[in-house]
Amino acid sequence: MDDLKQVTQYKASDGTEFHVDVDKEGLYHIVAKFPFLTTSKDGKYTNNFVGYVTNDITDETTAKGIASFACYCYQRQLNHNSKSN
Repeated sequence: MDDLKQVTQYKASDGTEFHVDVDKEGLYHIVAKFPFLTTSKDGKYTNNFVGYVTNDITDETTAKGIASFACYCYQRQLNHNSKSN
């Protein structure tokens, strides 16, 4: 993933970042980077990112729209959880 160029990022209030990157072939990648560690369901992998989409997006507007929507939904959940507590 070192050959990716960052296009834009969206940031939630807890520090989670939703990045839109493009590779040298013109495919866009959307990754969420969390300020904390997450673990896979099987417990084998621990990291601080989730790859949302990593193939077949060749349109920058579509990639930005997906990342923006993901960030909005994530932030909405944060807001809902803070009101519930």
